[in-house]
Amino acid sequence: MILSTRSSTSLLLVFAMSVCVCVAATNDDLDPVGVLESLPPKQAVTELQARTVGPPKDALALECLGIALIRNNATRGAVAAFDRALLASETPSRSLMLNRAIAAMEMKFNALNEAQKFADWVRKSPPSGDVELVDIFGCLLNVAATKDSNKAGFSKLVSLYIYLNDEVERTAGPLRREGEVKRWGVEWIGLRLYEDRLEAVNEAREIVSERRNSAVAAKSAYDAARRRLATARLNATRNREFNDGQYASAQRDLKRAGEQLDRAIGELKAARQMARSRLPNWPAEFDPIVPGLPDDQTDAEPNEVVAVAPPKGFLADVPTDAPADAPPEEVLQDNEEVVQDEPVAAAPEPKRDFRAQPEHPLPAGLRRGMSSAEVTGLLGAPKTRVQKAGQTVYTWITEQKISAGIFDFGDDEAESGGATVTKTVTVTFAEDALVSAGEMLN
Repeated sequence: MILSTRSSTSLLLVFAMSVCVCVAATNDDLDPVGVLESLPPKQAVTELQARTVGPPKDALALECLGIALIRNNATRGAVAAFDRALLASETPSRSLMLNRAIAAMEMKFNALNEAQKFADWVRKSPPSGDVELVDIFGCLLNVAATKDSNKAGFSKLVSLYIYLNDEVERTAGPLRREGEVKRWGVEWIGLRLYEDRLEAVNEAREIVSERRNSAVAAKSAYDAARRRLATARLNATRNREFNDGQYASAQRDLKRAGEQLDRAIGELKAARQMARSRLPNWPAEFDPIVPGLPDDQTDAEPNEVVAVAPPKGFLADVPTDAPADAPPEEVLQDNEEVVQDEPVAAAPEPKRDFRAQPEHPLPAGLRRGMSSAEVTGLLGAPKTRVQKAGQTVYTWITEQKISAGIFDFGDDEAESGGATVTKTVTVTFAEDALVSAGEMLN
């Protein structure tokens, strides 16, 4: 049977239209996450853009659109999509806020303002032990440090990061293998290596400070030599007190001062490069977090014990005599027999939940059983003292100067910058022996 050209063309059009209808129907059956994960990035952007035009706004679809735009290297559009998702969300999800921070970090525009927005969300519900959140926040601050470290608010953001990172180290650190209890950027390392690296950074920054002072002095000497040569040239032009030897001497002085300035600038650049090489290797980008998938809030390896976030409020308020929740195992008496008429499938062994009942460490320097005098010797005079239910509760306000040296300050003059963390430490004593303690960031 031979078909005409017109008939063949008609059949092809019908076939193509049927394929398009089938594909469209298939895509319509997918939720936003399904579109994001099953379609190629460019096609996912097109499909999700069509779903987010006009009201009502779907926060999940907008978040997935932002992730698809990140995968297409369109970070500016991704930030806009995440902002629309925020407007459509009554309570922003963890994945939405982290994805927005990832896009803002890659965009590298107005990083301090973006870090402030992220910190405002964190303060509303402070996490504890969320390694992924702390890593993203630290990378965002590192981007802001190169341009905005001298601006108001940066020091407080660094204080918040140090606080959150300290909580990660206190909850997850002691349960890791091989003694990796400290965080160096996004890396787990041992305490000795951490101290060595931090000492190396501080030494490098001292060298940078010395080289900067030398460069400033060399610049002042060069400017003075230029002024002397200009005066000698002016006198020569006006034939006033002209001395050929003074003019030649001024030229030699200027040349020598210029060489010293070039050498000082070169040494300063080399010192800054050395200091940067000793800083943590902060990632320039992160993979977006797909909403709805289980949140991996630590970087735990298989079969590794994972610490749980302590309760909101005080971070370590665990009594020593807390009863265990697990019931005792049933034991057969000597005269009991197990009668089994027919095979019974063995009950599956309950999966051990490593996230249950963590042992939260006390604030640094404190231990159970310490007397109030010992704690006062460590923290100073208490702010308040309250007697209740046979126990005495003391409150201390502490300040700690922290180093911001883990961030890259670029060519800013704030290489030795730092921040001050103020905490409220509450300690409960029973018969003058410490039974529990906790601290909060002010």
